[in-house]
Amino acid sequence: MRRYVNHLDQRSFVQSLNAHFTHLGKSGSFATAVVITFEAPDNQFILCNAGHPPPLILRAGSKRWIPLAEKSAVTRGPSNIPLGIEESEYYEQLNTRLKIGDLVLCYTDSLTESRDPSGELLGTEGVIDILSRVDCSNPAQIIPQLLEAFPSQNPTNLQTDDVTLLLFRPNGLRPYIPFLNRLKAPFNLLFSYFK
Repeated sequence: MRRYVNHLDQRSFVQSLNAHFTHLGKSGSFATAVVITFEAPDNQFILCNAGHPPPLILRAGSKRWIPLAEKSAVTRGPSNIPLGIEESEYYEQLNTRLKIGDLVLCYTDSLTESRDPSGELLGTEGVIDILSRVDCSNPAQIIPQLLEAFPSQNPTNLQTDDVTLLLFRPNGLRPYIPFLNRLKAPFNLLFSYFK
């Protein structure tokens, strides 16, 4: 991670992480991950996905959650698969600009693999349907409401798989960066590429 900490392009990091997992995971084990960077000065949200369901976004003022989907025209075979399955995988990077008040939800497949009352898998559309019924006026309450809503659909939901949720919201608060540090930043970035 230290080698890639100053890189905005996360694909090299995820490919390196995948190669490491592949060498360690000869027994057939694997892992999923999302790698996220948020650049506060321009509200740039950068995400590289390795096997997770697509993050969902609720734009400020909107009433609809939509998937944040990769926009790649051509890939070199399968992409964005879990870490440790195959060494030479290609990972796409998603870049989008967020506005103050936008909400982004990253989650594990325990939500998409949950079931509705009739026992059918929810999938991404089912997750969006449940989210559409959650009160989003107080972001601090969204995850607790979700953790209650899924078991109410089917009592077996969220019982047998790990559940991880990350709700992200840019708030517009930017740390003060001294002028000299801002002046040196491009040179530091350029120097990091030659390490």
